[in-house]
Amino acid sequence: MNRLRIVALAVSALLAAPAVSSAQVVFSNPANFAAPDPGAFSQTNQQLGSGFSLAANASVNGARWYGTMFAPTFNFPGSAWSFTLNFFSNSGGVPGALVATRSVSANVTNTSTVIQGEALYRFDVTFGGVGLSGSTNYFLSVLNSGTQNTFRWTQGTNLANPSAISSDGVNWTQWNETNRIPPNFELMATSTVPEPASVALLATGLLGLGAVAQRRKR
Repeated sequence: MNRLRIVALAVSALLAAPAVSSAQVVFSNPANFAAPDPGAFSQTNQQLGSGFSLAANASVNGARWYGTMFAPTFNFPGSAWSFTLNFFSNSGGVPGALVATRSVSANVTNTSTVIQGEALYRFDVTFGGVGLSGSTNYFLSVLNSGTQNTFRWTQGTNLANPSAISSDGVNWTQWNETNRIPPNFELMATSTVPEPASVALLATGLLGLGAVAQRRKR
């Protein structure tokens, strides 16, 4: 079997094999579980925004954040756990033009942590990808749009991120309540990689090519 045939077979197997997708965290400002305050409300008449920047271009399609629902218990009958995620450009340290918006239903987990008498929850969502550029400043707003409408967004551990607040989602001002800012969140992007078996096939083909070349030198 000639060298080109070996490589062609290996590459064909690699391209034809199913790929494995995995979510990677592309931005993280973890929640402060020892925050002195449960956080500020982020809902229709008061929206919060938190700045972020990615290291490289990514299509963000998942998010996680922590917050309370202004109550000491986990049970909220009738609550839809619905949120709107708004991605904004940065305009002088506050949200500028709307880049993308996503309506999501969150998967809610009880953390068994209580902050000043309020139960802390973890919210996980996935959504259609939002293409964002690396080394570019953006803002994310997590807006409670469910029937409960009592979401309080907990402080993050990285205090350097800029924060903003708005009553209408259009006019923003910098937000400086130090015991509540900046809000926490993580962003995820799904990467697709070949299965390990496919990579092994390609490696075998390349090794075979090397062996053929070595025999011809002798």
